[in-house]
Amino acid sequence: MLMIGLKIKSRYKIIGLLGDGGMSTVYKAERIADRHIFAIKEVKNSFIDTSEKTQVLNQFKMEAKILSKLDHPNLPKVEDFFVIKSTPYLVMEYVSGKTIEDILIENNGRSLDELTVLNWAVQLCRVLYYLSIQNPRPIVFRDMKPGNIIVTRDNKIKLIDFGIARFFKKEKNSDTYIFGTPGYAAPEQYGLGQTDNRSDIYSLGATMHHCLTGKDPRGNPFEFVPPMALNKNITKKTSDIVIKAVAYEKEKRYQSTLEMKDEIYKALIEAARPRGAKTRKLNINETTRQLDLKNVSRGSKMKTFELALPYIGCYTHKGTISFNQPWISAEPKEFNEKTILTNIKVDTSQLKSGKIYEPVMMIKSSAGVMRLPAKIKAKRAYLLPLGILFLGSLSALLFYLIKLSN
Repeated sequence: MLMIGLKIKSRYKIIGLLGDGGMSTVYKAERIADRHIFAIKEVKNSFIDTSEKTQVLNQFKMEAKILSKLDHPNLPKVEDFFVIKSTPYLVMEYVSGKTIEDILIENNGRSLDELTVLNWAVQLCRVLYYLSIQNPRPIVFRDMKPGNIIVTRDNKIKLIDFGIARFFKKEKNSDTYIFGTPGYAAPEQYGLGQTDNRSDIYSLGATMHHCLTGKDPRGNPFEFVPPMALNKNITKKTSDIVIKAVAYEKEKRYQSTLEMKDEIYKALIEAARPRGAKTRKLNINETTRQLDLKNVSRGSKMKTFELALPYIGCYTHKGTISFNQPWISAEPKEFNEKTILTNIKVDTSQLKSGKIYEPVMMIKSSAGVMRLPAKIKAKRAYLLPLGILFLGSLSALLFYLIKLSN
């Protein structure tokens, strides 16, 4: 183990210990030139035999090779890779935060908040999809579990430890080695077939199950009861997503992380919607990229539409929503990484019947600036005139009947 204060390659200074596992040790270090903080991963030299050492070193080199080519907000960036006296070191972006495993331990076996877990799952789906579209070969992570997921202070996810990740090869029927963590690893990781992106989907489902129920799957691998049976505070949609993800057969799981992410979006909206809410849903026309407000009846009442932020693309970011017209607004106007729904309010009393309006929604967030146009035709509110006509006719009929009876 390296001593605190030790200088490596005349570029880095060890300032602390971040973690110590079976095959490697991770240190906190600063770059001497500018005191920028990094994490340095060192492969341990205590191996039973030469073959084991070769295997571990090959895994480490594979991790360095994989990470050096990747650039994604949910992955740590690689800064450097070198070998000192046959011991390899990997210098990576330092990520400040806690692993989900640490959070679960601190929670003493209790389930975590549904919306929080779904938020993490969305981010994990995004990074797994990114890995699955790498060229020339997709990357299978193969060790998704709470201990390999760091949550930063602003609730952002970082997927760490690519030690057993592999490049997917279509021509192979099974993996060379059996890797993974029991309870989270898919059945095919036990030598029953080749791993692919659906194996990572299984592990994500197992991780979600642990977070939503507090029940560690390592005790009974492959045995998952619907989370609703253990946690009455989550929605059926979320429970169904988890059970589909951990299906024993790959063909019964989600076939892509994009498919799973879309279902998680729906679960997020369902879980975030206040019970008994009667606001109309406001959709985005994917062809024209316009707010689908359609026709709005002019009247004296404020009309409210529910807008789901995940489908706009600004979910998990911070920002503001505004319009270029005074009669339409968003509530709340500001959103953060936990905001799922916002209400779009239209003051119909300021609209003129028959006129077409084209307001523009401006979204400014940490992801950039987005403009979404809308096209609204103000209709005449016929319900009130018809009601007055009906009451008038009814009064006349009653007057006529009374007159006849006399």
